[in-house]
Amino acid sequence: CHAISKTKVAAAISVTYLNLYEDAIVVTTAPGNRQIEKLLWKEIREIYMRVSSELRGTCLQVEIKCNPESYMIGFATDNATRVEGWHSAHILFILDEAKGIPQWVYDALEGSMSGQAKMLEISTTDGADQQAPFRKHHIDKRKEWKCINMSAWDSPFINPAKVKKEYRKYLNKELYKY
Repeated sequence: CHAISKTKVAAAISVTYLNLYEDAIVVTTAPGNRQIEKLLWKEIREIYMRVSSELRGTCLQVEIKCNPESYMIGFATDNATRVEGWHSAHILFILDEAKGIPQWVYDALEGSMSGQAKMLEISTTDGADQQAPFRKHHIDKRKEWKCINMSAWDSPFINPAKVKKEYRKYLNKELYKY
């Protein structure tokens, strides 16, 4: 579903994780700089503007530094060397617009997925190539991933009474299960 606050929730999770552990590293990425700077990090900066006195570190454009072992960073997945080599006892990867992230990014991140490492993928599925890693996680590898599906009908922004008559047959949430 579009406009259901996936990015806002991912921002809140990333800030919470960074502030939960003294040695936390949060790596945020997306296919393009616009998604990082103007969408995900816009939400992160807004959280820091509202409650910065209660949070660790200083929020910059796409980076928060708490100490040398604890920080959050954002970048586009257009450069393989940025993706590799992240290690910490507590690391979280946020993949925004995951349907556009290529397999080599997942391969590069796999080396960092040890210990308490976590990964959050968020995306809509429309327009996603059937072979996209994000799509495969929700179909082929569903048992390996905790998947949360949200249909447009779950959104507080959608009023079923105002949906065009020809689309009302899709109000059955079971159709949106996968």
